[in-house]
Amino acid sequence: MTLSGSNIIEKLKSSFIETIKDSIYLLNVSNDEKEKYILSKYQIVNTLNFDKQLLNNVKQLAVLENYPIDYEKYSQEDKNKHNEKIYSMSTKIKSEDVFTGHNILELAHQFYYEQHLLDSSNELYYKIVHNFGCHIGNVNYYSVDKNAMKNFFEIGFDLYLITNTMCPDITEAMDKTISAIKYFNLEHNKDYDIRNGSISLTQNAENKIHNQLEELISKVGGRTILKLLFENEFQPKYNKQFERYMITKNKQLSLKSPQTPIPYNYIMKMCLKHLDKDFVPFLTPAIEHDYIKLIKDSMNFIDVLGIYSSNPMSETQMDSLGLIDFIADNTIFENLCIPNQYSKTFLNLILSKIYFPAYINNEKCPNLYKTSSFLKLISAVYSEKPCSILNIKNLAKQVRVKNSTIREFLDCFSIDLKDSNAGFENMFNSTTSSHKPLIKLNSQDYFFLSTQFSGYAFCNNIQDQLQSRQFSRDLGLNLEVFVKDILSKNNYSYKFGHYSPKDQENEGECDLILEDESRILFIELKNCGLPYEFENTDIVTILSCLGEGMLKAQKQILHHKLHLIKNNQKIMLYKDVNDEAPFSVLDNSNNKRIYSISICSSEYAFFTSGTIAKRLTKNMPNVTFHAYDKNRENELRNLNKLSGQIRTLVEDYSQYKKDLSSDDLFFCTTFKTLQQFYYAIKLSNNISELIDYLVFDVSIIFPFFDYYANLLSKINLEKSV
Repeated sequence: MTLSGSNIIEKLKSSFIETIKDSIYLLNVSNDEKEKYILSKYQIVNTLNFDKQLLNNVKQLAVLENYPIDYEKYSQEDKNKHNEKIYSMSTKIKSEDVFTGHNILELAHQFYYEQHLLDSSNELYYKIVHNFGCHIGNVNYYSVDKNAMKNFFEIGFDLYLITNTMCPDITEAMDKTISAIKYFNLEHNKDYDIRNGSISLTQNAENKIHNQLEELISKVGGRTILKLLFENEFQPKYNKQFERYMITKNKQLSLKSPQTPIPYNYIMKMCLKHLDKDFVPFLTPAIEHDYIKLIKDSMNFIDVLGIYSSNPMSETQMDSLGLIDFIADNTIFENLCIPNQYSKTFLNLILSKIYFPAYINNEKCPNLYKTSSFLKLISAVYSEKPCSILNIKNLAKQVRVKNSTIREFLDCFSIDLKDSNAGFENMFNSTTSSHKPLIKLNSQDYFFLSTQFSGYAFCNNIQDQLQSRQFSRDLGLNLEVFVKDILSKNNYSYKFGHYSPKDQENEGECDLILEDESRILFIELKNCGLPYEFENTDIVTILSCLGEGMLKAQKQILHHKLHLIKNNQKIMLYKDVNDEAPFSVLDNSNNKRIYSISICSSEYAFFTSGTIAKRLTKNMPNVTFHAYDKNRENELRNLNKLSGQIRTLVEDYSQYKKDLSSDDLFFCTTFKTLQQFYYAIKLSNNISELIDYLVFDVSIIFPFFDYYANLLSKINLEKSV
């Protein structure tokens, strides 16, 4: 399937209006007349349960099933046909040729925005289309053929005549966007357009709002705003167990939408650009007024952008066609609202256990890094309170290191005040703070934001300076040693090793295998973090990194599972490829449930949340990715090659498991980070609990789009039972 930028909504809009124009009068007739119309048109005796027949008619129009509902009810023949169809057709259909139920809801949103922003008479259009979209779900792909669309919308109209009570009319998020557009006095066509059921701001409008927010921060001063954020927003959210602020994206589990989130990350980036103003230690009425206005305006900016979806189904119903939009919207949201966080305990561990052994013998490594003072100094910085000023003389007394060494250390990891986030002029610009944790205020003083938000920048900085294939390889090896060490220290048994070392076609290597009485976890470890380009919403680079991390790991695990099936549910594991005899055996003759887990070294934003990993893993192999900029096409070559390899493995797998759908195959798939894995071990009491903490959010909807908050909810729930 080739993703493109085609505007499917305009085609659907035109077809819908044309289809129903001669029938619209039926909306104003009596129920008896509506029923008479339906009975005559479909030649039926009564309309009892006829809505189900209409929905079945919709299903018959589908050109390809995204994934089946009630799959266990399908006959064996249907399952085989489905497997053959999904894998043979999904790579041939182009996005401009089909639409989904999700597109129908986008059309409903288009009508709603046009009604309330352009004074169009679209209220009935919205109700009909919204009702239809809620009924059909996001299960199938439908053709944009003119006659097919006409038949499709005829059914949608007739369905509305029979029943319009199934779907709650949830417009709160759109109402917030409409209100925010009016708040900023934005003009249609000049400042924004309505496209594909959402608001698209012009670059000038985005810059205008950005400048308004930045002027407020500059007026009050970055340090003062940061102090107020920590006091009013962050500190009440602090959790000692995880040593982090519980800043999360909430899910809508009732008809009432969660409050619009404050773009903390966005505000902090601007604050770090404006630290030059003197710090005000007390709150004046003027400062309080400007701070409240900043929070209000920034929340309205989030509403205008329309990127905040609290719908828990947004991740479970993501399909191949919506993949890019899903990643782009969530990337923008995370960049604005959810800062990545690392705990002091975890940072000290990975620096001493993973980074130090990797760079100690590196020729490019500065001598300072190799001294005993280096890790001591970083640890001292991590112990500072948020928004601290590090003074050379004070730090020298604290760690008993001479001033010149401390100055060298601080200069190595700092950027001058005038250059701090200097290029951050809109929300898509890069920052310096992601790899320069300190800001040099003068010859003696340096500003440090906080360990949670800036601590990992020390690691990024080290990687920037020592970047090489060998250094990355060493970090990867140390990562594996680190994971196995903490498992051993907790007395958790595990397996690993090579299999079929002398059979080139079937050989493989398992990084880590955990198991209890009912489950097996294949875990692949990757020294692969989110790229700096994540800040710019550079989808090409993000997709490429996802391929190297999550997708490559899932391909390896799929190979393990296939090997298990081919070899009577057993894998002989060899410590070394040259060993003659295996040192361990994985035996799944009891048919334990198998989970696939990719673990990457750094935090990975929303990609580790809930069921997103399995939806990505299921949908990405069905897509061929192309870059709008043809000069960047080569950057996606490895990803597309990897997708093809997974498709081949899936086809091979289906020969042994003919009754397994692609949805079933990737159901037990998840994606975690090293820090998440560390806390899962730290909070567990046995191997079964550890496995629970790693896979609990695969199939259950929890209140947050955040692993740590959901794990805390799970633990607290278990304590209360």
